[in-house]
Amino acid sequence: MTFFKVYYSYVDKLLLFLNKNILKNLSGLSDTSRIKILSFFELTLKYGIVSIICGLIELTVFLILFEALSKPLFVSHLSGFILATFFGYYSHSIYTFDLGKLKFLVLLKFSLQILFTFFLGYYFLEFLISTGLSSLVSKLLQLILIFLINISISKFFTFTNK
Repeated sequence: MTFFKVYYSYVDKLLLFLNKNILKNLSGLSDTSRIKILSFFELTLKYGIVSIICGLIELTVFLILFEALSKPLFVSHLSGFILATFFGYYSHSIYTFDLGKLKFLVLLKFSLQILFTFFLGYYFLEFLISTGLSSLVSKLLQLILIFLINISISKFFTFTNK
């Protein structure tokens, strides 16, 4: 996981640059607003890289099973989802949301989140494929929808320090 440490060090440098060279020069921007903007960029950059890797894992496993091995849609979706979810839970807990360690309450909330997004993603994927879209395009659209939902659920429910 050295990759994340290196990547996040660059994220920190980018945020520092953004704060010193761009946000400081905007007249009328309060410190509170500047902090909120930096926090948004930090979460987006950190959540984004983990989610891209998760998406690639899920997409690859799905396409191998569904297209190359002709496994059923449900099995293909479930297999890719499970592998990507394990990677995502660990990476988001330790790196993105900096919880420091894996916590049982977070795991419980994460389980509810993945159960919801798994079935939402599956039925959306099934719908897209039934309209005649290719499995690749359908899966990519499904991953985008689930990413947008997941970032909100993760930030406001799952990975809170409350």
